[in-house]
Amino acid sequence: MLAVLGSLAALALAAGEGSDRVSLDNGKELQGRIVYLDDKTLVLRQGARDVELDRRSVQRFDSVARNLDALLDNEARSGETVADLELLAAQARECRLAGEEANLLWRILLLDSGHEDAHLRLGHRKRDSVWVVPVGASIVPFAERIVDARQWGSAWELETLHYRLRSNLELKDDLDLALDLERLYFHYFDWLESDLHLLDVTQPMNVALHADAVSFPEDGRDYGFYEPQTDTVHIDASAGLHWETLAHEAAHQLLHVTLLGDRSRSVVFPAWLDEGLAEYFATSLKRDHSGVTFTPGAPALHHFRTHARAKKPLDLEHVLELTVYDYDDAVDRDLEYAQSYTLVHCLLEGAEKKFRPGFMAFLRGLASDKGSPGDLKKCLRSEWRRLEGSWNAHARNLAPP
Repeated sequence: MLAVLGSLAALALAAGEGSDRVSLDNGKELQGRIVYLDDKTLVLRQGARDVELDRRSVQRFDSVARNLDALLDNEARSGETVADLELLAAQARECRLAGEEANLLWRILLLDSGHEDAHLRLGHRKRDSVWVVPVGASIVPFAERIVDARQWGSAWELETLHYRLRSNLELKDDLDLALDLERLYFHYFDWLESDLHLLDVTQPMNVALHADAVSFPEDGRDYGFYEPQTDTVHIDASAGLHWETLAHEAAHQLLHVTLLGDRSRSVVFPAWLDEGLAEYFATSLKRDHSGVTFTPGAPALHHFRTHARAKKPLDLEHVLELTVYDYDDAVDRDLEYAQSYTLVHCLLEGAEKKFRPGFMAFLRGLASDKGSPGDLKKCLRSEWRRLEGSWNAHARNLAPP
């Protein structure tokens, strides 16, 4: 890890907090946020403008997103001692990742509540031998802050590069989840970035984890929902946090933000696509003691079973015409969710992936604002005629006995 820190320090270009710098062969230096990068192109966002650069003209660059990826890798392989966390916090500070540094400093304080450097870097002060913590316009003793955060009005507010998390769960759980949300984010981009040329998200997305049912919005659906108008995922964790629910709703958020951008507040995303893609992503993503892993296409057997064993499975046109309100129907809800998922799974994985190119063209059209929800048939072309039969066969083949 020391070697990694040394190399990062050598590559750093002394950019401002949260910004990237790009050095060109002609001697110019540009500052902003790198939002896209491949072998040929680098896209630098400067305010409301995106500048596309030929990689051949780029001498070197420093990216906070790449720095975060390296930090998460080190954190996953690191121990949980104060010394380990001090080194990780130093890396986060060197990489200009203020939210991640704060996360690691709070972890240190959970192990050593009197750690002076961690308190000072978090902006805490000592009064009469007691560390006090600023909370809004107030100042409260450290021990009281831990207890008060169980109430939604005083909930923890943690920020990472891509997320703004508000939660009244236990602090250790919140700190773990904040970093695992970033891992979820990188898995999402690894999955779709090359096919859809996604741009890195530069405005933190909101996630609210409610440890009490009282603070969970009354109009919320079951255990969680995504609200595009405020770009907020709400999760009811009063009976415990279900990672699958959080992953599903976080996938909705990412799909809306990365594919629709600002239009996510006004454009109606096809309901079958929204639910099917979110469930495909969430069921491919696993979180356990070894970390967060992503296995694209890992089958959700219960959905294939529901589809294959249905007495009257929904036909293709029915699924394509589903609205967001249909998924609240207690009678057909399980079947609608199942068949939305199996349809997306078939489009991505079925028939030896023959549907995948057309499906990706369909998604690119929606993302570029040049397509429409009804363009799937046009994008699949000759494959459209065999889709329904292949879809039902795909469900039967993957359904458990």
